[in-house]
Parts: sequence; structure tokens; C-alpha cells
Amino acid sequence: GVCSGGACVCAGGATEALCADGEDNDCDGKADCEDADCDAKACGPQLVCAGSACTAPCVPSGNVEANCGDGIDGDCDGRIDCGDGDCSGEACGPAGMVCLHGGCACPGGELSETSCDDGHDNDCDGRADCLDDDCQGRACGPEMTCLDSVCEIGCSSSEPAEQTCGDGVDSDCDGALDCDDPDCEGLSCGLGQLCLSGSCQQVCVVDENEEASCADRRDNDCDG
Repeated sequence: GVCSGGACVCAGGATEALCADGEDNDCDGKADCEDADCDAKACGPQLVCAGSACTAPCVPSGNVEANCGDGIDGDCDGRIDCGDGDCSGEACGPAGMVCLHGGCACPGGELSETSCDDGHDNDCDGRADCLDDDCQGRACGPEMTCLDSVCEIGCSSSEPAEQTCGDGVDSDCDGALDCDDPDCEGLSCGLGQLCLSGSCQQVCVVDENEEASCADRRDNDCDG
């Protein structure tokens, strides 16, 4: 176990995820085929776990890996789930996760909900748009804001122009936020990024070694 979030937890998760790495992934004192979680799962090329040992011959269920998240070598080629090229781009877990570059990942690669009105679960946590706590208080439509998991009419800000161009908040309640708002053109939207032509681009040009002006709403030294 390891310390995480103020508690001692198993770093590998609740079940034995890998059955041929020699590690006790779920911290139950049993590794690989010794763990019942590994029964019938691949433990080597053409082999699966049976009776706590890695001995049984693999029996293919098809010519390609059909299930990319079950830990079973379905086509007996010695590769399982996302480790099998057959699974590239295929679903491998909950909330829209797919196989990418040999691993199971969120296709957007986002750590939080980046858009609150696109109907997509951007960070693959099982919640989209206003249902995701990340969207609380953020714009979900023209003059609409996420409040208590619902997209409600009304925008509470009275700012004359978009104040921050990378926070996902419609500061001036004009229905456009961040780089979509013309107010943000040429302004900082992230570390070394500027709003250009309606999108946030990594093209910040360093004008100063330090922030020279504190009232022009520009990131003069490109430090975000």
C-alpha cells in the first residue's frame, strides 16, 4: 500500500490487473496466477492462468481481440486488451475510454471538463457538461450558467468585457467565453498561449523579461 489522499491505499487498484508481471497489483498478498482475479486470463504467450498456475493453453475465441478491457487474450497472440494492435481506438473502459498508444485513456486527454455545452464527457469521469462539478458556475450556453448540475438561464456577471480568457467563464454574459469572445483576441489564454482567430494557440511572443504593464490584460512575459 501507499499513502494517497490521507489514507493508505493500494496503488494497483482493487483487482489483479496484470497476470504476468510478478507483482501483487491489488495488495491482497497474491500475485499473477495465484490470484483468483487472473483465472482464464493471459499470463504469457499462448498461456492462461488455471488452477493458480500459468500452464493452460490459450483457446482463441476469434481471430482478433474482441474485448479490449477484460484482461483476456481473446485471439491467443500473447497480447491482451490495449496491448493488442487490434484494440487501437476501441472501447476499453467506462465513460468513453478507448485504447490509445497501447494504453486505455480518455480520448480528449483532459483532466477536467473543458467544455460545458458540447454534450461530451471530456475528462471521462462519467459526467458531461453541467453534471460535472468542474462546470459549476461556468457558461453552458448564451447567457446560461451551470448551477447545481443544471444549465440555467441567467448570467450573474456585469463585467463590460471578458476578463479572463482561459477560465471557461462568460465574464461579460454575452454568450461567448474565452477565445470565442472577440474581447480576448490577442490576449493570454494559458501558459505561453494567446487567443488568435477564435482559438487558444501556443504562440505567445515574449515582449518583456517580466510583466511590464499590469493593466493591459496581456501576458507580456509569456509566463501564463
